[in-house]
Amino acid sequence: MTTSSGSPALGVSGVTHAAYLGLSDAALGQRAVLCVETPAGRLTAAERERLPTALAPMPVDELRAFARIPRDPRHASKTDTAALRRLLSPPGST
Repeated sequence: MTTSSGSPALGVSGVTHAAYLGLSDAALGQRAVLCVETPAGRLTAAERERLPTALAPMPVDELRAFARIPRDPRHASKTDTAALRRLLSPPGST
């Protein structure tokens, strides 16, 4: 699962880009990760509370903030999913 354009997360103040990914998880099988881009690369406590609510009923198992989410070099608005997955991978796992 991967989504970015038209994401409900973009309705949360301060979020300029968002990607929703499914990543392998030993306990869950797959965990839902919401990645958001904000100017500061971090979220306030209030934003952390609002984002999962904005995506409901879609689950958010993990929430990550970035100053810049990688974009596909051919399409500046499209998330480079492979590069983002590498950023989310534990060190030494790639």
